[in-house]
Amino acid sequence: MTYHQLSIIGAGHNKEPFNCIAANPSSKLLAGGTDKIGEDASIYIWDLRTGRAPVTQFTESHSDDITQVKFSPRTPNYLASGSTDGLVCLFDLSLMEEEESLMSVKNSESSVAIVGFYGPHSEHVYCLTHQESIHLWDLSEVEPIATQSDIRGDMADKFGVWVDYLINCHYQKSSDKLYLVAGDHRGGLHILHANLPEMQPLGLITGGHTA
Repeated sequence: MTYHQLSIIGAGHNKEPFNCIAANPSSKLLAGGTDKIGEDASIYIWDLRTGRAPVTQFTESHSDDITQVKFSPRTPNYLASGSTDGLVCLFDLSLMEEEESLMSVKNSESSVAIVGFYGPHSEHVYCLTHQESIHLWDLSEVEPIATQSDIRGDMADKFGVWVDYLINCHYQKSSDKLYLVAGDHRGGLHILHANLPEMQPLGLITGGHTA
């Protein structure tokens, strides 16, 4: 197997460690989120067509470590970021000034682990937290469409399903279903239907892990 170097990009101005990185669907923009250094954490944006130096740096939107950056699969200039400060920020990178680019801020009130887009037009965003909760928002609204803060308790009490931790979400466009994948300490993977008024378990996958 042969690998070819496509590009070299520069690190952050203060040599901050990057926690996450993502390229947009057109492979023209790259975003990276850093640890908190000093007062703020940074999001760096590179234009892969123009060179290795970042074209802009966002420092005001998050006040703690940035855990994930994710581009919209439908709108290549839309970027979501999540942080341990509890915020999910949405940017339109057709505008490179931070104040102008920031479209919306969502507050999960918990340390954010994972963010992503879903919906037929990627018009919604989801967030999983380090407290094993899930939050769903419309891009244009501040208040969530749905919040489930005690998935482990709800699954056990209502359905007899034992979930210990959340892994990630997968959106199936053909059925307009957002699937949440969760795990248990016995090695099982649980598939849950997340974008319902009440989350429903759909299936259990076993045999791949023992813990």
